[in-house]
Amino acid sequence: MNQEETRALYERMATRRSARREGLLGVSWFDRFDPATLAADADLAARLDAVLSHALRGHRGAWDSALDLGCGTFFYSRLLSARFRRVVGVDASRSMLRAGRDAGAASPGLSPVRLVRADAARLPFAAGSFDCVLCLDSLHHAGSPGALFSEARRVLARDGAFIAVEPNMQNPGMFLAHLFPRPERAALLLDWPRRLRRLAGRFFEDVEISFFNLAISPGYAGAAGRIFPFKPRPGAPFCLRMVMTARGKK
Repeated sequence: MNQEETRALYERMATRRSARREGLLGVSWFDRFDPATLAADADLAARLDAVLSHALRGHRGAWDSALDLGCGTFFYSRLLSARFRRVVGVDASRSMLRAGRDAGAASPGLSPVRLVRADAARLPFAAGSFDCVLCLDSLHHAGSPGALFSEARRVLARDGAFIAVEPNMQNPGMFLAHLFPRPERAALLLDWPRRLRRLAGRFFEDVEISFFNLAISPGYAGAAGRIFPFKPRPGAPFCLRMVMTARGKK
């Protein structure tokens, strides 16, 4: 699917709050992004914070601002505000942002986030605007990952950190989970450690990839575990997810 087809899909999904189940996985598309579903997971914030703690270890830059690229309903963006004073969420889907905004109005205790509807490959921000840029399960939906990397590098402050959390295609369960839904198939080409490291290395320095048995969103990670219940030890190449960290090139 190209970028416009992907955007249109998420527009329809958020508008319909579809309960349709996806193939043999038995996963509702919108449940993966529904703020109410995510909020019901009491341990989600702790899991995300564990990822950030690992990814930002040794980070010498500031902790003031973060950009969440491909934020969807921006639930994760709100969680980031526990670490960053200013958080901005960007997504190309107006309907996904509206769904998140509606959930925020119903849950006033959630931290506020500035929302911007934009293409991740053409960001409306000045160079060096953010101390940290994050892509949480969104990189493989970018029409051009290279263009996203280029823009992420541009808006990163000096010594800023780039973090991407992606499904690990070396894990057989995750491979199957992304094989059948058409919008997820881009992960089959992108999300291999060597390929991702090589592509990111064109734009960033100190590219590192770590492996975690980490379920950030409900649905596909759980389905992958049902299909292939083997749980490798933490840090092993067959873990569910990759966490890529990097610094912008000087």
